[in-house]
Amino acid sequence: MSGSARERTATEVVPGVLRLEEPDGPRWICQFVVNAPDAVLIVDAGLPGSAERSVLPALRRLGARDRSLLITHPDTDHCGGTAELVAAIPGLEVIAHEADRDALGDPDRTIERRYRRFAADGVEPDAAALARLRRRLGGAFRVDRTVADGHELRLGATIASVVHLPGHSPGHVGVWLPDARVLIAADAAMGAGIPTMDGRLLYPPQFFSPSVYRATLERIARLRPGVMLCTHEPVLEGAAVDAFLRASRDAVDALEAHVDAALAGGARTLPEICAAVHALHGSLPDGRAADLAMTVAGILEAMVGARCADVTATPAGRAWSAAA
Repeated sequence: MSGSARERTATEVVPGVLRLEEPDGPRWICQFVVNAPDAVLIVDAGLPGSAERSVLPALRRLGARDRSLLITHPDTDHCGGTAELVAAIPGLEVIAHEADRDALGDPDRTIERRYRRFAADGVEPDAAALARLRRRLGGAFRVDRTVADGHELRLGATIASVVHLPGHSPGHVGVWLPDARVLIAADAAMGAGIPTMDGRLLYPPQFFSPSVYRATLERIARLRPGVMLCTHEPVLEGAAVDAFLRASRDAVDALEAHVDAALAGGARTLPEICAAVHALHGSLPDGRAADLAMTVAGILEAMVGARCADVTATPAGRAWSAAA
């Protein structure tokens, strides 16, 4: 069940848990399958084409059983293949957290709520990027059921617990398999950022609130998973889980320091602050300062709430300054 270094691979990480990996441009993405005796849980649908490339071949090998799909959050590489899976699997139940429901199912609405959130502040995808996002989101679909933290998805004798892990999105969820001590975390923790296949940094952690993201990192640490499965990382086990969580915390600290330095240096608008943070970071690809918008805006909102920064409305969007 493997392919070449540039192709998809399917690996049974622990008995009953499959990790499906495929290339997505310069990075890897993964979907996951919990294979229980009486039912199968798919975690994330990938992109358009992921169903036929990765998910459906794995399911065919497992045989016919009740199947459901849990979408961890509304990004293209997690929900874009949903419509194809629904079409291919009669009766497939699509599940998500209530806090992300409104950003799922309608690709145009997903773009507005997820990818054009900061248009009023001067940061939004251009026409080519919007067209690419629309392609990557695939077709429309319906969320059949919403779940909350602690909900148990019973797969016969196997218990899969939904864990609310917000930060990257308000309703981001993971799946906790207590018997195997496996956490399917998707993008709940992002280390130093999303890596490329050759180990460089593609973009830094993306979160809407540093405090919410830190709380999720602590929640994961308290679970003490023996195995942690992230969408863009290799399998993390034992000490590697602790190191990844530590890198995630350190990245938040560094980004907060960069935002503070950007304000001190005179940056005021969201595009200016993102550009300054991009330059201060020093490890990000050229031309990708806009990838910082959600994280920078979240840090700025926290600074305003702590009275460490001021914000004013202008015709071009919000403007920030260090508190007097």
